[in-house]
Amino acid sequence: MAKKRPVKRKRRLTKRTRKHPLERAFDQISAWRDSCFIDTVGQRLIVYLIALLVFAVPLAIWEGSTEYGYVKSILVLVSISALLILWALLGGRKRSWEIRLPWVTLPFALLVGAILLSLINAINMRVVLQSLALVISFFLFYLLVVNFIEKERDIKLILSVLLFSAVIASAYGLVQYLGILPGPPGARGLGALISTMGNRNFLGGFLSYLFLPAFILLLRARYIVSKIITLSAIVFVFYTILFVQQTGIRVGLIAATAVLVGVIFIWRTAGLLLTRKRILTTAAAILLFIYLFAAPTSPFNAVIGLGSDGTPLSPVVQFFRNQWERNAGRVRAWNWWVGWEMFRNSPVFGVGLGNYKLNFLPYKAQFLATERGEQFDFPIPRAAQAHNEIVQITAELGVVGLLATLAAMGTIIFTFVKRLSLQKDAQRRLDLLLLGCGITAFFVHSLVSFPLRLPASSLVLVLAVGLAGSLFYGKVGEWKVSVHGWPRRILISSVIAFSLFICVVSARDFRADLYLNRGIHAFHMGHFHLAYHDLQRSHALDFAPRQTYFHLAMVQLQLGRHEEAKESLKHCLTRFVSEEVFINLANVAVNLGDIETARKSVDLLLASEPFPDLKWEARFLEAAITLREGDTEHALASLERLRAENPGFIRTHFFLGEIYRIQRRYDEARKSFNQAITLIERQITSTQHQLATATEITVRRFGQLQRRIVSLTEQKEAVQAALETLPPVTGG
Repeated sequence: MAKKRPVKRKRRLTKRTRKHPLERAFDQISAWRDSCFIDTVGQRLIVYLIALLVFAVPLAIWEGSTEYGYVKSILVLVSISALLILWALLGGRKRSWEIRLPWVTLPFALLVGAILLSLINAINMRVVLQSLALVISFFLFYLLVVNFIEKERDIKLILSVLLFSAVIASAYGLVQYLGILPGPPGARGLGALISTMGNRNFLGGFLSYLFLPAFILLLRARYIVSKIITLSAIVFVFYTILFVQQTGIRVGLIAATAVLVGVIFIWRTAGLLLTRKRILTTAAAILLFIYLFAAPTSPFNAVIGLGSDGTPLSPVVQFFRNQWERNAGRVRAWNWWVGWEMFRNSPVFGVGLGNYKLNFLPYKAQFLATERGEQFDFPIPRAAQAHNEIVQITAELGVVGLLATLAAMGTIIFTFVKRLSLQKDAQRRLDLLLLGCGITAFFVHSLVSFPLRLPASSLVLVLAVGLAGSLFYGKVGEWKVSVHGWPRRILISSVIAFSLFICVVSARDFRADLYLNRGIHAFHMGHFHLAYHDLQRSHALDFAPRQTYFHLAMVQLQLGRHEEAKESLKHCLTRFVSEEVFINLANVAVNLGDIETARKSVDLLLASEPFPDLKWEARFLEAAITLREGDTEHALASLERLRAENPGFIRTHFFLGEIYRIQRRYDEARKSFNQAITLIERQITSTQHQLATATEITVRRFGQLQRRIVSLTEQKEAVQAALETLPPVTGG
């Protein structure tokens, strides 16, 4: 028995220390959680989500939204916020959250400070904050790329999905050109080629920034099939770049190619090109053939005098094409000089990020009053962008913002050159050169366009800079920050809170945009009460409502709520500043007796040199205001002069008839009223004919024609009623 006791004790001890199966399962889960497996899966998941975002943004469109770029912006904001939350959760699993911060982080912080300082002069602060959210989101996306793209397969994955997305966008645009898929209603040929970007210039710019970096895939391809597929995609993109026929895009691409050729020998990459001479020679031959013979704007077609559709260009057509090109250049110059006027008035902090479009008309009138402005004797509509990023940044952010921007660009260039100098691998040096050439094409094109304001174009820039700064190309030009303890918890909480806030605001804004589009559609269909309801919902959800106020005012006018319409139009003066706002505000103000508001609106509109239709309307309202102020003779002289210059303007005849009736000049009054009725009947007939014969018509155009018929009919009834008040014609 003494020998068995130790055995029993041992068995009892073993039985006590044995764990329950659930306990063992929880221990295994804890060990799995504490291992690096989840971190690895999380990192790969973020890389794949980055690739998905890169693929989706260029192709993102949504039926029911007001504008292609708006949908892309919302997608960028929400997707980057989700990626940040996932990154923060991964950082929360460790005792310290290690983040790679490139040197450009410091000048970017200065740029954010400059943007906040631009609030001082901004006429709409919410537009500044809305734009700032996009700027910060793109920078955070840049940090995601820098911190998570580490291997060659990641580089190839990102560039492959971006190139695939570009091919789809190009194909979509070309089938629109051929009429297989619809483009903008009523558009034909190149006018229909808008793809998923909303404009052929936007599409061509996006493709040109990607073209040279895409050669990284070609040079790194290992199998003949992948080489053929990649080369085919590059050739197709190149053909589309030429097909969209945008000079600024081609100039940017030529400049980038020249930079590539010029520096390729400095960083010892020529030898690598010789090892790839077969594929590169094939690519060069195909691209040269397309440039010389196949593209619509090729030198061969230019020599034989063919247009993009193969038809000969007559001297008259060529003359007008040259005139169009010259006038387009003058329009760009006009926009730049208006930006200069903004800078002169607010040189230190600017007029506010995103506020260029809100200040354009007042500063346009200010510029036209100068000696240089007198040379621009042709009307140009309101410009939402300056078509030159340096000009617009200077106008919106002043000297402080310009210096911060130049510091950021200088830091990127310095870091880029340093990486090239220290990189020993020839293939990676060539990769960096190709990425740098994509950035070069972007900045050259930005001198005549606004790619920084376009989400898809900005995405390519951020990707090129981010990939060049990734771990795959070395640890150069960066700080490695380790955050632990309470600072780590605060940082994680802040990132998650900021991301959730952006997601909520973006979702509300997107719903507001859908309501806005529904309201506009209902307005054009004549359902004014439904339009009013939808626009009110849009206004309630939108963080910074702009166009909503204008469309709400148009609905309120149709519903007879003139005072409310006037207030909505006054809100537009700091949110959506356009010629239509001023002409409608002046019209409503005259009818309500608010002469001061009407006078200010008409004076600014006339000083901004509007298009003829608006100019006639503004001059008529100017005469009406003069009459309301009691100067009958001056008003009468203005109206008679206006009638002599434009006999087809109906309101002049009606208003002159009213003045003649008050002055008891009945024969002249009767003559004016009869002329007004004749013109009204003629325009009613013409408008009805347009409606009856239209084979393809937009909802907007349909609504305009319908409202015009209603308005003309009401005018005719008013003229007939005034005509009946005149005494009968006496005999003899």
